[in-house]
Amino acid sequence: QTFTVKHSGVTPLYQIENAYTISTNGKVIRKPAEFNSKYDQKVNFTSLMVLPAYTEVNEYVYVAGYDETGKGGREIFRIRNINNETWSLPEPLGPVINTQRDEDYPYFDIRSSTLYFSSEGHSSMGGLDIFKSVFDWNTKTWSKPENAGFPINSPYDDFMLVMDDLGQSAQFASDRSTGPGMVTLYRIAFRKEEEGMK
Repeated sequence: QTFTVKHSGVTPLYQIENAYTISTNGKVIRKPAEFNSKYDQKVNFTSLMVLPAYTEVNEYVYVAGYDETGKGGREIFRIRNINNETWSLPEPLGPVINTQRDEDYPYFDIRSSTLYFSSEGHSSMGGLDIFKSVFDWNTKTWSKPENAGFPINSPYDDFMLVMDDLGQSAQFASDRSTGPGMVTLYRIAFRKEEEGMK
């Protein structure tokens, strides 16, 4: 899949959630305190997540954080909407997704059942790289995470990729070529492969 960079802009890391302008079925927010583990609170951990505009009962939201021990590094969890007022306890996505290194910044694209997340583990080019894994609803398993590759990923930290509603464009953040505390938010548009290339 090829793409073009449509736009980029530099923003302070602490304000990054306000810089996402992509039209998606939710919005990028800081993980709410009620989704934090005791260890998250202890180390004052904060991450970004995409809160869907609407979640049906039994649907999931995806968050990053530490388990109660904090030993396994940051991990990706999903939290089920039990009813419209109650959420389940965070459930780790398991060893296909979570490595001994840090995983963070999950975004689940409902349209394609694809989880985009950042990891220092798997086959990272350095720092946090963006990976994708597809969930199989029949077998309830995740595919082996695939590195999104250059130029989305770099030797720096690349993270929080969010797709638009139609899967035609995405935004992601990177701290390549920015000063301390700043990140560049890239907007990319995917080009359809030529006919006959499928």
